[in-house]
Amino acid sequence: MKKKNRSLLIIRWTARIITLFFILTMLLIFFGQIFVGGGPPVAAWIGILFMPIGVLVGLILAWKWDGMGGIIALVSLIGFHLFLVIRDGAFSFVPFADLTIVPAILFLVYWYLIRSTKDA
Repeated sequence: MKKKNRSLLIIRWTARIITLFFILTMLLIFFGQIFVGGGPPVAAWIGILFMPIGVLVGLILAWKWDGMGGIIALVSLIGFHLFLVIRDGAFSFVPFADLTIVPAILFLVYWYLIRSTKDA
């Protein structure tokens, strides 16, 4: 049991550390673009609601509510890609955005494992 608890803590803190990296990087990019680049075009704001805003909200909420935050981040990333498909007519791989799936999935795995140990 102690080994399982340690594994759960490793999963949770790995997700949190990766989340901190993404939060800081996204904020730097987002604010840098607004102050230096004059802001994104109006049509891009729909995509921005999904990525970075929706993903950031999900990852931040996941610190307190692992399952809900992970789901919000995952759904926001899917919404971002749907927006890109509608806008561009094709699927686009966006490496930085797509890597945000890693902490979202780790939070969901942690949430699932915690729930399964409570039920047992």
